[in-house]
Amino acid sequence: MTNKSPLQKPLPFFMPLEGVTFGTAQTNSRYRNRDDLLLVYFDSPASVGGVFTSNQCPGIPVTWCRECLSHPHNFARALLVNAGNANVLTGKEGKEAASLCAQKISKIFDIPIESIFLGSTGVIGEAFPTNSILKAILPAKLSLSPMNWEKAARAIMTTDTFPKGAVGCAYIGNTKVKIQGFVKGSGMIAPNMATMLAYIFTDATLPSSILQQIISEAAEESFNAITVDSDTSTSDMALCFALNKAQNPQPKNLDDPILSDFRRKIREITTELALLVLKDGEGVSRLMHVKVVEASSRDDAKKIAFSIANSPLVKTALAGADPNWGRIAMAIGKSGVKIDFQHVRISFCGIDVAAAGECLSYDESFLQKKMRTVEVPIVVSLGNGQAEAEVWGCDLTKTYIDINAAYRS
Repeated sequence: MTNKSPLQKPLPFFMPLEGVTFGTAQTNSRYRNRDDLLLVYFDSPASVGGVFTSNQCPGIPVTWCRECLSHPHNFARALLVNAGNANVLTGKEGKEAASLCAQKISKIFDIPIESIFLGSTGVIGEAFPTNSILKAILPAKLSLSPMNWEKAARAIMTTDTFPKGAVGCAYIGNTKVKIQGFVKGSGMIAPNMATMLAYIFTDATLPSSILQQIISEAAEESFNAITVDSDTSTSDMALCFALNKAQNPQPKNLDDPILSDFRRKIREITTELALLVLKDGEGVSRLMHVKVVEASSRDDAKKIAFSIANSPLVKTALAGADPNWGRIAMAIGKSGVKIDFQHVRISFCGIDVAAAGECLSYDESFLQKKMRTVEVPIVVSLGNGQAEAEVWGCDLTKTYIDINAAYRS
């Protein structure tokens, strides 16, 4: 791991949640002198919903979890996550490794294989360290504790420079429920999903069908609205587990008013986790918050926002606190969205810099000073509708190159 990100945030205080315990262990397969295997055990069936990478070369754990979720009566009893090897493009041996790991957990706890979820993160295309992981499962089981939230968050880190988590509470009807989660991610971050493994837990009592809808809508506005380097990982997943311990009233459907506060809080938690991933972006020194307004459709607005946030020229200008609005205009133009630049207005940090196809009068030195901050807001008004979208990105620095050039060495 490299030096910690200058934008790091400390972990929040995690409370134990009834029904879930966490165990970690060392496999010594890639990392030395640190835990790199996480085992999560649910003492009774937990409801589960998940969203996954859109990469057409998904990792074996992604395919495994999708199959678990497709089971007609899906529920979760365990989760196993390893760091250091992604189990992607590992052929028949990789599939057998996933099955062997699940079989061992099934035997230890006497639980159905289809209730065991898997996650992997790390190098693509290298042989999966099956034996090392199988040997570490029992030590991880012996360390299970409801207090091991920080250990869990640290065990799944790869190029991350700090562990990331978020906590909150919400009401379902008049019943207060807890929501807590952690995430790993630093590079290969792009939407659908961003490069990350995210695990969220709530003591709420909810069916998997509704939980699936809640995490799907939340991911669209959070995990699918961040980018570090435009690369979509093969291993991304966000799983949300409901422990079914709270005595909350049962919603009739997703739109039941008793769910409104819970849905809002899940969106807040996923957004907080997504921004923590961005703040740990490889080599990041500042963020950009890109908002596109007055678009003809939300899809158009989001496409332009990502064109800006993913542009290497915009990202390097951001690194230098350079309000080069021409690069924003270039990114708008290359997005593929049909627009009329006579209606476009561009601003940095609340200061309009261009409109109607030409530069406006502004104090550049003053704006440069304003851009030397943690988060730079960029607003683009298209002037041809009422739709809008927002995404978050970051700058591009030499450190990003250094980290990724040395990733396997």
